Parts: sequence; structure tokens; C-alpha cells
Amino acid sequence: MIQLGINQLTAWNTIVKYARSRYQIRFPTKSFVKDVIDPLVDLELIESRKTTKGRGAKPNLVKLTDKANNELVGYLINTIADLTEISSVELNRSFEDVIIDLEHPDKHIKGKALE
Repeated sequence: MIQLGINQLTAWNTIVKYARSRYQIRFPTKSFVKDVIDPLVDLELIESRKTTKGRGAKPNLVKLTDKANNELVGYLINTIADLTEISSVELNRSFEDVIIDLEHPDKHIKGKALE
């Protein structure tokens, strides 16, 4: 979800298709909600919403919670910052800000954007 930049509720099968094609991971599609989504909801890492009543054939919608973003993304950024010696503030900048800095006349700012 982080890699896909999912900020809004999204069908879980979209995320599974991406993980399958990118990482060759196989998930149990028939029991996915029970085996994967429900435990993550219990840990308050994702939010899930059913799109149909009853058993329905449509996939649940999911997104990361604020807790997951703060804990998982924060941990990831801090780990990368430690490994690369780039500050977590720099790593947490928006992509658009970095692109703008690539055109900056100051070579130091342009160099930081390239990092």
C-alpha cells in the first residue's frame, strides 16, 4: 500500500495483483479477508470497509490507518536516513518539491535533490 501510494479506500484485490506481479507473492484469495485483512484491522494497521451486505462477491476496500503510516512509514524513513546519512526531513519531502529543487540554480540544493 505504501509503495502504491494508497491514501483512499481501495479494493484489496488491486493491492494483491500488484504484490503478485511485483514480488511473486501468492495470497489465499478465498480466505484473504479472514487470513490477512481481519488480523491487520485488529492491529489497527489498516481500515477496512465492506462494499456489499452479507457475503457479497465484491472485495473489501482497505487503506492504511494513521497509526500504520506513523509507525511503519516513520520507521522506514528513519532506517533509510540512518543508512544513507540523509536526514529524515529530506526523505519525507514530497516528490514535487524534489523535482522543483532539481531545477534550482544553487548547486548544493540541486545536489541534495539528486540524493
